[in-house]
Amino acid sequence: MRRRRNNLQARWAASAVLGSLAVGCAVASPIRPAATSKSPFWFPIWGGSVQVISEVPEGEQYRISHRGSTGFTAVSALKRTAQRRAEQWCGEEHAMTPISERRSRGLHILGNFPRYEMIFVCEPKERPELAPDSRSEDAYDELRRLKSLLDDGIITEEEFQREKRRILGH
Repeated sequence: MRRRRNNLQARWAASAVLGSLAVGCAVASPIRPAATSKSPFWFPIWGGSVQVISEVPEGEQYRISHRGSTGFTAVSALKRTAQRRAEQWCGEEHAMTPISERRSRGLHILGNFPRYEMIFVCEPKERPELAPDSRSEDAYDELRRLKSLLDDGIITEEEFQREKRRILGH
């Protein structure tokens, strides 16, 4: 009876350990400058090919990598988490622009757990108040059209001034 109970406890403990591994936690590396940090794909069987996402914009490049703590972690989940962290790193005033990414390939067993690495740049977002206002350009085009109508004698000076005030919002 005692042996049977110990055997059940051992099975329960093994099930708990395997169950927690199946959840698929991930290990995140700190975000570091790409020029001075080491890629997590240093071992030959872990490597995946580098996929270039966009042209290299100006600015300091950063490296972020995530590694699943088990073989059950999906690489797509690692990618989503890495992108979210990179966006938070850049903040609200900057846009995160991914430059390249690398995913692990092959069987994810015996230490070859899923890996994801991304190189990115934080670029300043274009501020809408600094962007050219298309409405003001349209207003000037409308004023030019009205002026030509005035010059051609199609409308009167009074009509021109009234329309000008309406367009300029006075």
